[in-house]
Amino acid sequence: TREDIYEKCMNEHSFAYISSLGGNEISCIVASKVLDVANRPAFLQNVCNTSEILQRELAAVCRKYHNLVSPGACHGGLFTVKINDGSLAARLYKAVYDQGVLCHSVSVIEPVVLKFLPPLILDADGAREIAGALDRALHELRV
Repeated sequence: TREDIYEKCMNEHSFAYISSLGGNEISCIVASKVLDVANRPAFLQNVCNTSEILQRELAAVCRKYHNLVSPGACHGGLFTVKINDGSLAARLYKAVYDQGVLCHSVSVIEPVVLKFLPPLILDADGAREIAGALDRALHELRV
C-alpha cells in the first residue's frame, strides 16, 4: 500500500529526507514506472502519430499566416513556430494563452520562436486544439 511505502521510506532509516532531486525511494519508484509506461510500443506509437498530426496542423496555420509565422522545429514532443516579426512575440504568446493553450515560452534569441512542449499523452484532438488556438490568436493579431 502507499502507507507501507511511505513508512518504509520515511521511518526505517535516518536519512528520510524527501526531495525530488535527491534520489529518494519514492521518486525512484515513480520514475521507474514512468519509464516503463514511456517505453511501451503503443505509447511511443501514439507519440509519433500525434507529433505528425501537430506538425501538420501547425504547418497549415503557418501557411495561412505566412506573413506572420513560419514552421519551426519539430523534435519528438518539442514544436516551435518561427515568428517573423520579433516585436509580436510577447503578444502572440499572450494571445495563444487567451485561447486556452499554455505555450512553454517564447525565445527572443534569433530565430524568435514560440515553443510548444505538450504532454506526451497528447492525442489528436489535443493537437488540433493547440493548432486551433494558434490559428485564432494569429487571426486576432492580424486584424
